Amino acid sequence: MKLIKKAIKEYYGKRCPDFEPECIVCQAWAEYDSAKRRQRKERREYLFDPNKAVKFVAPRSLNLAESLLRKEK
Repeated sequence: MKLIKKAIKEYYGKRCPDFEPECIVCQAWAEYDSAKRRQRKERREYLFDPNKAVKFVAPRSLNLAESLLRKEK
């Protein structure tokens, strides 16, 4: 998204102080904002998906694993 933001700034310029629906600069920034919101929503859904497989990470040492198992009991 940083590259897209940079391209919009270079091609259209900075955001206008007031949004005008007919302004091409405002339209470009609105499209960027919409894409950013979609990306955040998709990332949030991916991170908190209850059906996603959980990856097990083994402890660094067997002693640590044993101590963790003892604490759980």
